[in-house]
Order: sequence, then C-alpha cells, then structure tokens
Amino acid sequence: MGRTGRYVESVVGGEKVRAYVPSPLPPVPAVDAGQFLSLYDRARGAVGRLDGVTTILPSTPLFLFMYVRKEALLSSQIERLDHLAQLVGLQPRAQHPLPFPAFSVRF
Repeated sequence: MGRTGRYVESVVGGEKVRAYVPSPLPPVPAVDAGQFLSLYDRARGAVGRLDGVTTILPSTPLFLFMYVRKEALLSSQIERLDHLAQLVGLQPRAQHPLPFPAFSVRF
C-alpha cells in the first residue's frame, strides 16, 4: 500500500475497473510538519518584509522592474545567453560588475 492510497480492481456491469482508495488519516508514520513550519515561518517573514518595503518606495513598479532585470541577467549568465543581457539594456561587464564572479557574460 502506498503512502497516499492504493488502487483496487473490481468488476462493475461486466467491465473491469480500478478504483482509488485513499489511505486512512492520519498517515502512518505521521507526517513531521516541524521541518516545514520553520521554512514556512521564514517565507512569511520575507514576504512581510517585502510588503513593508513597498509602503516606503517612491515607485513600486520601478522597484519590481529592477529585480526582474537583475533576474534576467542572472538567468542569462547561468544559461550563457549573452544576447539576453543586451536585450534588457545592460552594458558590458567593465561598467557593471557582476554579483557572481563564477559566471561570466560575453558581449
């Protein structure tokens, strides 16, 4: 029997069918939610801090654009897509040092 349930074959109206039967609750062994709760608390705290920052920003769309642009650059570094960096309007490395020296962008 699987952790979430099992399939039971039966015949209905002369036709063979499979029915899914879920496992009884609570599961055995019990799910340890402790490790997930600490991650959940950290995520909620991060979202709360981000929400707090948006109240003091002069322009929320400009703030978001900055991070979207940064993410596009990092993705292009990882995937070695040099043209993506040019598409988002970034200049060569000499003018804008990269946050991760292990990756390089070729122009």
